[in-house]
Amino acid sequence: MTRTDDFEPPHAASSTAHVLAELQMYGYRPFEDEPDPRPLPEAPRIGGAVADIFDAVAATLTDTRLEPDLEALLWSTVNIFHR
Repeated sequence: MTRTDDFEPPHAASSTAHVLAELQMYGYRPFEDEPDPRPLPEAPRIGGAVADIFDAVAATLTDTRLEPDLEALLWSTVNIFHR
């Protein structure tokens, strides 16, 4: 007798496999009511990074056909930081 798996239904992943896949994809993120042990970024570094974001957008769009939309795009960039 030859055994084939042609009629074997696909199995759903276990809950452990689901958790491991989520951790691989997104990393560990504590729930909102749990403290996050990671330190906050230093203020000068985050300030510099935010300034670099706006400088990059402004420098990229200056002297292009998108320059008339630059102010609106910069305000849209501000909205990224409002969660």
